[in-house]
Amino acid sequence: MTEYATRLRRLVTTRDDRGAAMAEYGLLLVLVVLGAMAIMLTFGDTLAETFGFAAETFNESPALAQEAIE
Repeated sequence: MTEYATRLRRLVTTRDDRGAAMAEYGLLLVLVVLGAMAIMLTFGDTLAETFGFAAETFNESPALAQEAIE
């Protein structure tokens, strides 16, 4: 009987930390996404202008584009 009680006590008192770890990973993912959104909102126009200028330059000058590829 004591063996049964001991097993039952271990089963009840054993903590499973997997759920806590998943919650931490979820919070970390949320923080990364919020950070990426903040960066895009802050620098989005500047990035769009920079990449737009680069794309226009490559489109206007095929020779430059070919050199950049090689």
